[in-house]
Formats: sequence, structure tokens, C-alpha cells
Amino acid sequence: MKNKKITKIFSAAIISLGVVSNISSSVNATAGYAYSMGGLTTSVQQIINTANNWAFCGYTSYYNTDITYSYLSNIYVLNSDVLYFSGPGAQNSIKLEDNLYLISGNSDGSTKVGLGYYTLTNTKLVVFNSGYTASETSNICTTAINHAADAALGWVGSLPNSDSTLWQSRFQSYLVSGHTIYASINYADSFSDYNNNYNTKYHRVYGNYSQYISLYASPSSSNETEEMQTLRDDDRVVQITELTCDYDDVSPDVFEDVISAYDKDFDMSDYELSYVSTSTDNSSFVVDITKKIGDFSTSSGYTFVFNDSKTDVMYDNTIDNDGLVLQDSGMSEKADLIVNDALTTASCDTKDGHTIVDQQTSKYCDLNTGKFYLKVLTECKETNGECYYSY
Repeated sequence: MKNKKITKIFSAAIISLGVVSNISSSVNATAGYAYSMGGLTTSVQQIINTANNWAFCGYTSYYNTDITYSYLSNIYVLNSDVLYFSGPGAQNSIKLEDNLYLISGNSDGSTKVGLGYYTLTNTKLVVFNSGYTASETSNICTTAINHAADAALGWVGSLPNSDSTLWQSRFQSYLVSGHTIYASINYADSFSDYNNNYNTKYHRVYGNYSQYISLYASPSSSNETEEMQTLRDDDRVVQITELTCDYDDVSPDVFEDVISAYDKDFDMSDYELSYVSTSTDNSSFVVDITKKIGDFSTSSGYTFVFNDSKTDVMYDNTIDNDGLVLQDSGMSEKADLIVNDALTTASCDTKDGHTIVDQQTSKYCDLNTGKFYLKVLTECKETNGECYYSY
């Protein structure tokens, strides 16, 4: 069994970096426990990195990528301080092994461990790093909250594998640096270089998301709004006059003057707007305004993270190669001609036991290299089950 303990040496190492990481070494933290499990849709290294991050936060941290029923059903595991699960997901379940699920309901004694049996009184945070785990009004996240977990994080729709890894690395690094759950979510959302910005940011956090997960955290501000908008020397941050906007009123007009005041060459007709709600009442949402090269999308642009329908920060995610133009007028047509081949190639990566339920293509230009691509997002579902994964 690949069950490894991440020793306390990591938390000792992070204390020595207290000045850099905004972590107070004077705090006498009492270590709790953290467990990271998965590997069906993410790499073993990603699970290890996650376990290391919980160790950096001061926990006795374990990871497991070869999970058994007895291991998963252990009350000392499921009632630990921090829980992280990664695998194909659905509204009320997440798949951790070929024949092992964590579900919202009751355990069946062999293949399904049910959160409905456990009281998670010690649990500060549960992360369900998988698509659909926060879908509908009742789901596996709300089950965790209803059974006494302080906070739970999941995704409403599909979650591409590569994006989940990048988003989690940013989210966790911010938690390690002594920020709240919500501020760490905002930090991960403030980037626009995900393969699918909308799906990756279409998440929900339930419960007490204002808490600090790091046992060494020494909050620099007691003001929640300031805490969520304070970044560690991030030169992408542009302070703006407070901007108020309801989710239903998002339009290019709301942002054009704000960006133009900062970037005199900005022309909204060269950009595309996308936005996604990150709360059940739509009071929190993320807006990405990204450059287009012809009809090819890019990751260069500006991001706004709204809380309570307000923000006073703009994130400059522009890339220096914005002057790149299409040299070949037939480039777009060439991309259209290879759509079927691209879909077929992507289909070959489907995991055993899953069938394709949806595929979407998009034209993309990497401004760092000047290369043009046709991207394919493939969503699969278990042949004899309900869990999904996307790549």
C-alpha cells in the first residue's frame, strides 16, 4: 500500500521561513492530522504535494494513493482536521479506487463509505477536488457540513484535470502563507491562464470559509475584506476605485472605463468577457476579460474578483506579446478542418470504464510562444456508475 507519512520536519522548515511566508514562528501550534487521498484523475505527485502543504500548515500529514475500505472508513481518518479527496466525482460521491467510493449516504460494508455515518467534529476543512461535488442544493459538500465539518469545498460542474492541479497548487500555497480559506480561493481565481477559466472557477465553499487553516497563521489584519484582498507582494494587483456590480448586470460597459484608465491602448472589441458565480446567491463572482487574436482566445487580460458584488482590485494578467497578430489569414479555417481529428485523438485518452458524454473545442493562442492550438475538453462518465472526470 502506498501509504506515506509526511513527517513534522516540513512544518519545522516552514517556521524558519516565517518572515517570507507571513507565518509567525512564535505561535505554539498543536499539530492535528491531515489526510490526502486520490490518484485516479490526478498524479501521485499532486497528492504528495498536497500532503506536504498540509504539513507546512503544521499538521501531521499523510497521503494515500492505494486506498482500502478499512482505511477510508477509519473514524480517525475521516474525523481528522483536514481532508482532501481527488478523483472522479458526482453530486453525492467521489471515486477513490476502482471499486471504492466516498458517498453522502450510508456505508455498504465493501465499496461505499458513507459520510452519513460520521460526525466530523474535528474537521476544519474538506476539499472535494472533483467535478459536480457541489452541484444542486444538496451534495457531498453539504453532507460534510451537516455532519459538523467547519468548511467544505467542491465544484459545481466539470473540472479539467490539469486545471484542478494548477488551481489547487495556488489555493494551497496561499493557505500555507497564513490566509483564510476564502482569500486563498480568491487568489487561485485571480489568474486567467486555466484551460477553462469558467469550469475551473465554478466552485462553492460552504461553512466557515473565514477561518485560517495554517496552525502558524498570524493574521496581518482583522478586517475580512482587507484580508481577502491582501496579496503577498503580487505585482498583478491594481488598486481601483471601488466597483459595484450585480452578477446579472455584468457587461463589457461596466469594465471598459476602469481598464482604459489603466491601459490607454485597451480596446474592448479586441477582448472577450466571461464570468462565473462562486456563491449560491451570486453575490460572489469572477470576471475575466481576455485578449483575442482573430477568433483565437488567449490567457492575457484582466480579472476581477467580486465579493458582496464589490471589488476595489483588478488583476493584471496581461502578457507582453499582445502585439502578436495572425500572420496566416487561413489559420482559423485550418483549425476548423482538423476538429474531427482532434476529437478523435482526445477520445483515445478515455479511461477504462468510462464513456464520453461531451466534447468541446476552442481555438487558443499561447502568447508566450506565439503558437496556435485547437483545445479539446472531454468529459466522461462511468459506464456503470455516476462519477465524472474531465481532461
